[in-house]
Amino acid sequence: GFTNSTPLDLYLGGKVWIYGYNETTTGKYLYAGTSEYGPNIIRRLNSNGTNDNTFTTITSALDVVSTPKTDLTNNEFWYYESYDKDANLYSAVFKMSTNGNTIVSTTSHNYNINSADVQSSGKYIVGYTAYNGLVRYNNNGTVDSTFTTNLGIYSGDTGPEIVKVDKTNDKFYTTRFGGSFPSRYLRRFNSNGTLDTTFNYTGITYGSSIFYGEMTQIAPRTDGKVYIEVLGLYTVLLNSDGTQNSTFTVGTISNGNTYNKKYFVMSDDSLVIAPYTVSSVDYIVSGNSYNKLRIMVINKTTGIPKSCPTNPNFI
Repeated sequence: GFTNSTPLDLYLGGKVWIYGYNETTTGKYLYAGTSEYGPNIIRRLNSNGTNDNTFTTITSALDVVSTPKTDLTNNEFWYYESYDKDANLYSAVFKMSTNGNTIVSTTSHNYNINSADVQSSGKYIVGYTAYNGLVRYNNNGTVDSTFTTNLGIYSGDTGPEIVKVDKTNDKFYTTRFGGSFPSRYLRRFNSNGTLDTTFNYTGITYGSSIFYGEMTQIAPRTDGKVYIEVLGLYTVLLNSDGTQNSTFTVGTISNGNTYNKKYFVMSDDSLVIAPYTVSSVDYIVSGNSYNKLRIMVINKTTGIPKSCPTNPNFI
């Protein structure tokens, strides 16, 4: 629906490589990216794709600036920074006003942040690179003492690699890389942080092989099922109890090459697979190749691509 046909991702006249975005209730889009001229930035677009000049551009020269996560009750948003300084690890969490001004911030020493997501209450769940590294922040930036952070985490675990909130019920998923227990790769927690014992991930089957992790994408559906990407190769649907859905055919990538992708769930629970750039590999389902992996809409029941444009327009 953008009316502007020229590239919009410009900052100080240079290109911006966008790595994440979030929509607001007003139809505007917050996005985070890396600028050609150095700083990481967060900006906002109007619904027609033009830059929103009422928004204060956020800039940072630090290593990581996260995708902004919007509180859809008031369009305030959270983001985090994660960085190394003098061989030490640091991170900071920010709560921002709708126009990009800081409401509250907090800094942590000795730990980076891997991932974070926001619940419907506006509270922010953060996965730190620390033992039992799950923390939830209240809207005023204080740590939520009612949030259970240490259940379901095995001794010796570092913090989760991915934190993903299911927007239908505020439960959330976490992943980590490695470990001797399949459930270490993927867990689901109740909205208050207690472990959801009704979910038990035991791995996926593809052909004669069984895989457990690592998880590279998580995309919850509205019906309690969840799409996952395993090892950067396999697109899988899990039932609400964590078992593999048998009617959804696993999709994979040609030549065994992993490829950076993003998952998005449509309103009808179909899956959109969007690569970061135009891919030279095929998407394979039951031995059938579906063009080159660019932007695909995957049938929510069968796992077979419903559409795969050969020449999508990228701006």
